[in-house]
Amino acid sequence: MESTALVPLHRTLPAEHRERSEDLARDSRAASTWKAYQVDWRLWSAWAAKHGACALPADPMVVASYLAELSETRKDSTLRRYLASISVMHTLKGQAFDRKSPALRTVMKGIGRRHGGKRRKVRPLMVEEFVSMQGEMSGHDMTVSRDAALLALGLAMAARRSKLAGLDWMRCGTGTGVLELAGRGARIVLYTSKTKQGEPDEIYIQPGRALKAIHAWVQRAGIVEGEPLFRGVSRWGHINATRLHASNIARIVKRRCEEMGLEPECYSGHSLRAGMITTAFERGVPEWKIRLTCRHSEKSRELAGYNRPVQKCKHAVTTELGL
Repeated sequence: MESTALVPLHRTLPAEHRERSEDLARDSRAASTWKAYQVDWRLWSAWAAKHGACALPADPMVVASYLAELSETRKDSTLRRYLASISVMHTLKGQAFDRKSPALRTVMKGIGRRHGGKRRKVRPLMVEEFVSMQGEMSGHDMTVSRDAALLALGLAMAARRSKLAGLDWMRCGTGTGVLELAGRGARIVLYTSKTKQGEPDEIYIQPGRALKAIHAWVQRAGIVEGEPLFRGVSRWGHINATRLHASNIARIVKRRCEEMGLEPECYSGHSLRAGMITTAFERGVPEWKIRLTCRHSEKSRELAGYNRPVQKCKHAVTTELGL
């Protein structure tokens, strides 16, 4: 008989208690995140079975070998997600896993150094670039109206592409967020947020270029309350009922950048979020104000990463040294 002293506590509880705990644990992350974890876990389980290793609980040294083998064909960010998936699934099952073990940390550091020159970092779409772009996006084409609104709002709210795609108009329908008019401005409520887990996140948009573009698009497209804000447009100008996918937004950014003579391969959906933050830092906006919109924490290394190149450019000593 198995000794309960050597068994994780959750395994001694009734099945319904364990299931309830696991359900609540799953609610701590978005459904799309769990889907990615499950895909990653299947890959790890298949690899472990092929090599005669135990998938759960996993030996950190074996996981290090797994990640090292995949490093030839996978990006650094993908490998870090694989490691996170393995760690989270262990936690969910009540099993210990030391993701900070010396073996894993050393291998991940080596992968990072090897991949350092291969990392793709998209360029920010700066606000002034968008203003020039918007000036060129003339005409009565419905696609132009939609794209102008999408790019303007994406910059104004420092949006991730999935959040833009998930917005509904005025009242929440099937999306993951809603844009509501509030006084002369607007309020955006995100019901799922990467930067604020467990409760809705709010962003306020003041009257200006972005809201004008949104109003023009909504009126022309005939969008009513509770419907997706951004949808596909046919070649004949007909508005689709279904919302845009996040990948569509990336393609829209690339296409509009290419039309402006920018290199499309250097831009993506994330260029909108990066563009708002970078432009704000360049114009001297205090960091605490930027965080109110971009939703980063005070100690965010990602936010500091946006500011570092701006500060290096502003405070280069070459002029002071006469060079």
